[in-house]
Amino acid sequence: MKRLWLAALLGASALTCSGCLVVSLEPLYDGTTIEVDERLLGTWENTEQQVTIVVEHGEWRAYKLTYTDRSGAMSLLGYGTRIGDAWFLDVTPAKGLDSGPLMIPAHLACRVQLGGDRFTVEALDYDWFIRPGEGRSPRPAHTFDSRKNVVLTATRAALRAWVLALPGPAEAFSEPMTFVRRKG
Repeated sequence: MKRLWLAALLGASALTCSGCLVVSLEPLYDGTTIEVDERLLGTWENTEQQVTIVVEHGEWRAYKLTYTDRSGAMSLLGYGTRIGDAWFLDVTPAKGLDSGPLMIPAHLACRVQLGGDRFTVEALDYDWFIRPGEGRSPRPAHTFDSRKNVVLTATRAALRAWVLALPGPAEAFSEPMTFVRRKG
């Protein structure tokens, strides 16, 4: 599960526990909200974490992502969507991988900021999500799996509305991880 987390998060943070995910059953995008940003295409590296991400065109306005770390490579799909002023990449396992009839692909929402030859990735912060907060807007419908991961069960519309109302990245999102475009 730890490797899936690292891959799905695109290396946004190195986790040391198995119960540190905030995933959703529904995606953040729909057919009318998908955005493709050509600037994301290419090979990206984070030398500190020894992670490489190759971003290519996928089918139907998707990104085909190949995530490689010290453990090996993993294929993922990503769909870009804008919510308010922020741009997100909704990451899920690549279609066509048969994980069995009882496996449900989860969606991981990553806030992405892209500028020049750098991009940063931030995921929803697990500790922030589970911490009670006075005056905080209600959290969307959710449950916990057997590993204590947060599984958001809200509808797509409810998730988008909740994300739009979130506080700034310093509160609701993990520490950003920066990737640099590989030259050549």
